Amino acid sequence: YNPFDMPPPRKRVLLGSRRYLTQPRHAPWVSSLPFCNTCFIYRPPRAAHCSMCNVCIDMRDHHCPWLGTCIGRRNYRYFVWFAHSAVVMCVEAILLCIIAAVLSRFYHWLVPVAFAAYAVVMLLVLAPLVLYHCGVMRDNATTREKIKGMWSRTPANPYSR
Repeated sequence: YNPFDMPPPRKRVLLGSRRYLTQPRHAPWVSSLPFCNTCFIYRPPRAAHCSMCNVCIDMRDHHCPWLGTCIGRRNYRYFVWFAHSAVVMCVEAILLCIIAAVLSRFYHWLVPVAFAAYAVVMLLVLAPLVLYHCGVMRDNATTREKIKGMWSRTPANPYSR
């Protein structure tokens, strides 16, 4: 028995054309959970529906256009590892381009300098992203909660340990 599946019907309430919300019979606490009208399930706390993926994601952070998927509870650590490795790769590319430009002795220095400039631009984009997500992980929040300011009025995030 999964408490987040559609429970057996007790009372049917018309939501729109041919869609009904069923209230639970065996687990009354489920009715306090938010109901997703697209997926027809009761969402767990901190879950949200992604319109691009068309599914409800547990602890949804954001939809990543680089990876083409939603970042949530199951793959957040891999997203952070990906972002950190991209920053490390940019720093490494800048250092290698500087070494290549110095060793070329002014004959073919244009290509390494152009590539280093591209790596610097990518570093300026990715470094704030990594720092922001380090702060989000420190606060035990999601990007969605930070943007909406869900825990700004309370003394602390209730999901923090």
